[in-house]
Amino acid sequence: MIKIILIIRQAQWYNSLNLMKGDGYMKKKSKLQTIPKQLWLLFSFLAAMVVWYLLSINPQTARSFPNVVLTVESVKTMINRGFSFTDISSSLISVSVGIFTGLLYCPYLPLYLWLGMRR
Repeated sequence: MIKIILIIRQAQWYNSLNLMKGDGYMKKKSKLQTIPKQLWLLFSFLAAMVVWYLLSINPQTARSFPNVVLTVESVKTMINRGFSFTDISSSLISVSVGIFTGLLYCPYLPLYLWLGMRR
């Protein structure tokens, strides 16, 4: 009889712990979870702009990442000269193929490294 009572009390205690853990019961959201998705998108854009600006200041990376103002001016020049969308599409296809090839290679990287060490 005493063992049955102890087992029941342990079960009740365990259930109360599960409720306290937050299985959907009285779950509180943190401050980060209450930020809207659009605001996160804005934060991401601003962070990318800051990184771009910092890369344009550094003399070693300034050639690869020119200033935002220079980039906008060069886009205006390209529009005035009549650039073609085939150039942009061929570049995007090349980038997409490169990314796809990299994604195919990544899952097999541990296998390649293991085989390389075994030889």
